[in-house]
Order: sequence, then C-alpha cells, then structure tokens
Amino acid sequence: MYAIVRREVFSDATFLWEVMVPDVAKSAQPGHFVMIRLHEGSERIPLTVADIEYARWKAGESGLL
Repeated sequence: MYAIVRREVFSDATFLWEVMVPDVAKSAQPGHFVMIRLHEGSERIPLTVADIEYARWKAGESGLL
C-alpha cells in the first residue's frame, strides 16, 4: 500500500492527495489517470493527475505524485 503524505480538502468534491508512489511517478504526466481502491476488493476509482512537482524530485523526494 502506498503512503498518502499530504491531504488537503478544498470542498466536498475537490481535494488534493500527495502520494508516495515511485513506480507510477516515473511515467505519470498531468492529465493521466490513476486507478485507486480504498481496500482490497472495492470498486476502482479513477483520479486525474493534475500536477507533478519535478523540482521536489531533484531535491531527493522522488516518487511524489
């Protein structure tokens, strides 16, 4: 399971999750979708990748999406 390192809620339908996922972050780009499951066997939920902070990767925090 991947770690959510930051969670920020903007409204009931809009939120930000910063997740440590090194294998996905290497190839993800803004506009791509990632599929998440809240627990094993649950329905998959598509989320849009809105931004990738490349500058933080250079600072040694690789894997943040």
